[in-house]
Amino acid sequence: MDQSDRDARTVRTLVAMIKRHLAGQSPAVQGAVLADLTSLWIAGHRSPDPVEQDRMRTMLLVMHMDAVKQLIEPSDAEVDQMLAKGRDA
Repeated sequence: MDQSDRDARTVRTLVAMIKRHLAGQSPAVQGAVLADLTSLWIAGHRSPDPVEQDRMRTMLLVMHMDAVKQLIEPSDAEVDQMLAKGRDA
């Protein structure tokens, strides 16, 4: 198993754990938790040059939003399945 396979497995495991904590929370709470975690992730990317740091963080946010957009369609299908089973999305 190569590193990308190990990373994918780790992502699936962590997402499953986090989903359990967010399940049943209001959309506002879920969004606030994700925003807080995202801000910590972004804040961890630092540069001694403030201009470079701002550029890097902006680039990370754009790349992150692109990744989120790509996940919406498959997530729609997952939410549809959850709702069909009577579970909160």
